Amino acid sequence: MPTRQLAGFEVEREQGAVLHLRGNDSVVPEGAQLLVADVLALEAVEDRELVAIAAQCLPGQGRCRDTLGLYRRPISSQAWTLVAATHTVPFEASIAVHAGAVWALLGHRLYASRDGGASFNLHPQPCWPSHSRNGTPSSITDDRQHTYLLCTGAGGAGSVEKFVFRLGRSQSHWTRVANPPSGGGPEGISAGSDSAVMIAAASGASELYRSTDAGRSWDTALTENDGGAGWADLGFTTSSYGVIVHGPAISDGASDGRPGQLLLTDDGGRTWHRLSF
Repeated sequence: MPTRQLAGFEVEREQGAVLHLRGNDSVVPEGAQLLVADVLALEAVEDRELVAIAAQCLPGQGRCRDTLGLYRRPISSQAWTLVAATHTVPFEASIAVHAGAVWALLGHRLYASRDGGASFNLHPQPCWPSHSRNGTPSSITDDRQHTYLLCTGAGGAGSVEKFVFRLGRSQSHWTRVANPPSGGGPEGISAGSDSAVMIAAASGASELYRSTDAGRSWDTALTENDGGAGWADLGFTTSSYGVIVHGPAISDGASDGRPGQLLLTDDGGRTWHRLSF
């Protein structure tokens, strides 16, 4: 059976990913293995820790229905620790890392680490279920100055309500900023700095929205009239350099005919350039 390696995961397409866990009595026996259906998010923290969110079953499967797990491990180790697990619908998963700060969104539960991913605590968030009018948590990002949380509201006719909340380093309460444009369903948020906050969205077209003032206003940085091919892997590597995949393949060998283009920015998302291979 074909396998591939992904940051310590052994991924078999038909059987999911095997995580070798270092357990404790309340979570999993010492030395046990956990077979997961899919690894939804994976990030490295300061070259010391790996943090992952994995689905123990595909959505709707009965034996571990709608269960997401948050895992961590030192990069120097092969042993994963299950930090938290939650039953959740929708099946959203997002990890944001900046220096030693780590945020992990598992469905509607938000976890935070201030010690580089070594430990996590449950953190309040301003959207569903506590505040249903603010939509459902979707994606999170951190640019050192602020943490941004994107929540998804009602949709229709190619438009979806989007709510963005901001949290400062010394703040304990989230602040709602201006709503991004409603066009398209949100597919991620990323911030290189407060002057480069980007949201990817897609419906009949694929769009990138940008804020240069910490979310106080938004404009459209890029529109692709592609029938809604969508985006993947939006992220910034510095305050100005970013990357995104346009029309990611969803089948082996790109048999679906999607473009699968890599786009780069070097000016905080103002302009994007296709990379040719």
